Amino acid sequence: MKKWSGIIVFGIIISMIGGLLIGCTNKEKDNQTSVNQETNTNKEQKTTNNENQQEKQVEITWWEYPNYNIEGMDEGAYELQMIEAFQEKNPNIKVNLEMIAYNTGPEKINVAIATNTKPDLTYDFPGRIIDYGRQGVLVPLNDMFPEDVKKDIEPRILEFCSYEDNIYMYPSTTTPFLLGFNKTLFEEIGALDLLPLDRPERQWTVEEYEKALQAVKEKASDVYPAVFYCKNQGGDPSTRFLIMNIGNTDMINKDHTSFLLNSEGGVKGMQWVMDKYKEGLFAPGAEAYVSNDAIDMYLQGKAASTIIYSPVLQSIFASKKIAEFEEVFLPWPTQPGEDPKIEVSVYGQCVFDNNDEDRAEAAKKLIDFINNDPEWGPKNVKSNGGFPARLSMSGMYDTPELKYAESMVKYATDAAITAPRWAEMRTHWYPVLQGALLEQMTAQEAMDLFVQEANEVINRD
Repeated sequence: MKKWSGIIVFGIIISMIGGLLIGCTNKEKDNQTSVNQETNTNKEQKTTNNENQQEKQVEITWWEYPNYNIEGMDEGAYELQMIEAFQEKNPNIKVNLEMIAYNTGPEKINVAIATNTKPDLTYDFPGRIIDYGRQGVLVPLNDMFPEDVKKDIEPRILEFCSYEDNIYMYPSTTTPFLLGFNKTLFEEIGALDLLPLDRPERQWTVEEYEKALQAVKEKASDVYPAVFYCKNQGGDPSTRFLIMNIGNTDMINKDHTSFLLNSEGGVKGMQWVMDKYKEGLFAPGAEAYVSNDAIDMYLQGKAASTIIYSPVLQSIFASKKIAEFEEVFLPWPTQPGEDPKIEVSVYGQCVFDNNDEDRAEAAKKLIDFINNDPEWGPKNVKSNGGFPARLSMSGMYDTPELKYAESMVKYATDAAITAPRWAEMRTHWYPVLQGALLEQMTAQEAMDLFVQEANEVINRD
């Protein structure tokens, strides 16, 4: 009995102590309890906010040029498959796709910028994207480029995607523009040894290039050695790069304030073209030819080479190849000891600033998926026909010519496409080429006129 009484008394004491603790008016303990409760409440609120953020539905619009070449699929069908795969992994993001045409798309985007009806992202090249960034209508993508990603992209390629301190374009693919040569023809005329196919990177000199063209002129009189063109601005970078490599000069200074083609090297390159054109190493009538003519004549077997070619162009123009022959890519000829300066086209995505952080982040997620998803990243590169901008993804192609072409991306050289009003600048190029080839002006006069007019364009307020 005493035992049970002791237990009962002990229980009463415990209850009293508990009551005292509950009713304790000690301010320090009350404050601590309040802090603990507030902390727990904040944690619950943060958890709830995170869950809501994860589940928040976001809708974005993607304006896309038809840059994926999938045989048997309607325009946009491939992109819709990609979007479906993306949305399966990101169910809170809805992507609306609108296909835009190459000939009307740029103007459509300009109107959207002017009327504040911009899409959330698009795919294009630095010439237009950097101009959008210069206008202040893009979201910087710096946070998508930690150091490991920067190191995985050729520095020059990343420069093409940047303006001042911001990266505005996420590079997807690259395509080097090279010379295309009819290897079979050179075998038939016994001049294959004149092509530098057995050299590292196939580099060769201006003199060696000239000898190869001369051999065609002498031994295959019904075939033009090469085709120069200057009817309009189409494909004009290749005509500039020929002159730049022949004379070993750059096109523009580093800060994009002055063109350099009226330098001693630029004039030397222009004079070489004028001389060889007159000697018949280029087809007559350059003032009436466009870039497509140069490619067509090459693929028809009417010309032994083309000064504008790339793996992408090879794919696009494949149906126009009438003559059966083996093709090889070669770099621009240079002065002895100089590396070639290569025009490399870069394509990728940008995010428009619509004053909506959620939409911007969703657009970035889609860009990351397009380029870095284990399945769709490589598939998108191959469907585009170019080479991956990420060095870690290189080596996708097995053919020797494509492997070679990819290896030349490292020689990417500033083509001035991110200079202000680049499109307008181009309109001043082909008229001076026409004047020079028609002997209406000297090489110096032609290059001086272009530089004067082009500098006025890029430095205009």
